Amino acid sequence: MGFQFLITARFRHVAAPYGMDIVYEFHRQISWVAFALIIAHLVILFANNPSLLRLLNVFEAPWRARFGLGSILALLLLIATSIWRKRLRINYESWRVGHGVLGTLAVAFGLAHAVLVNHYLELPWKRVLWIALALFWIGLLVYAFGKPLLMLRRAYRVTEVFPERGRAHTLVLRPQGHRGFKFAPGQFAWLTLRNSPFAFQEHPFSLSSASTADSGQVAFTIKALGDFTSTISDIRSGEWAYLDGPYGAFSVDRYKAAGCVFVAGGVGITPVNEHAADPRRPRR
Repeated sequence: MGFQFLITARFRHVAAPYGMDIVYEFHRQISWVAFALIIAHLVILFANNPSLLRLLNVFEAPWRARFGLGSILALLLLIATSIWRKRLRINYESWRVGHGVLGTLAVAFGLAHAVLVNHYLELPWKRVLWIALALFWIGLLVYAFGKPLLMLRRAYRVTEVFPERGRAHTLVLRPQGHRGFKFAPGQFAWLTLRNSPFAFQEHPFSLSSASTADSGQVAFTIKALGDFTSTISDIRSGEWAYLDGPYGAFSVDRYKAAGCVFVAGGVGITPVNEHAADPRRPRR
């Protein structure tokens, strides 16, 4: 369960070999494995000693059992709100904050349960190991909350917004007080507009500008398909923007080939445009 904080913290070196979509799919699948192990723990415990069922009474149970039940309840709420988010009409931003809070509570309560039970942590080296793991997880949380602060210091300004065909607009951003970031064709970044990066209202889009631009200027071509994307045409020059990137393994630069043929349609053509827009790349 603590491992989930590592694979969802958007470390580029963790995601680069696989792509962010595969990393998040692995996060979803391994969550089911963790949940199954926790349920198996309860089943084996109660089957081996049915008298322990009394621990389910939270009003009379010791704190070690209360923390264990609290961890399971937080995990159940996390899973339920993830599966039925749309049916429960929970918007993405609220769900994302709640997802992080419930995940943190599940791990924190589970660790408190293990420490108070003291069945597997009686040896000093085991205590040191689990204390180190707890500090590592806390460090990941600090990193997650510190990343928006870094984004504030590496802000962008909107320099241009112009229409494209098919209800799409291209948004051009220029770094303010920094050089921007280097990226490969086909990569993407999380974009925040008209909000602080602490607001958790960010959206992933493919970069559609040349990856070799020296100015650090970047562009996104975004089609109006939802609530946020429909507001891109309302963005004006001079507005602030924040980027978290680059991410993504879908790039021709990752593979050595004699030649490439691109087939793209709709707004999915943006990474192809990005590659074609680069004047430094050879053509045939």
